[in-house]
Amino acid sequence: MIEQQLEDMADDSMMSPSDDIPEIILGLCYEAVTIYENNSNDAAAVINFYYDEVATSEELTEEEKTAIYAGLSVMIYSSSYWTEQDSAN
Repeated sequence: MIEQQLEDMADDSMMSPSDDIPEIILGLCYEAVTIYENNSNDAAAVINFYYDEVATSEELTEEEKTAIYAGLSVMIYSSSYWTEQDSAN
């Protein structure tokens, strides 16, 4: 189900056209994560899906993969941080 939603989002993305593949991938992941912003487990599943896809990609250079991994790390830790802040209040 998540995979189909991600594919649909890629087709219907509101992002502006770009040739920067890492930027496109991170933008699509961000759009997907915002759908699940109230459920950190679902958001983590989306981020893990993207991580696995990037890791097995033969189309991305190691430099592009490193940039994407950094962005994905920020997304997952930001999600965890805000979840903890919400539960503390």
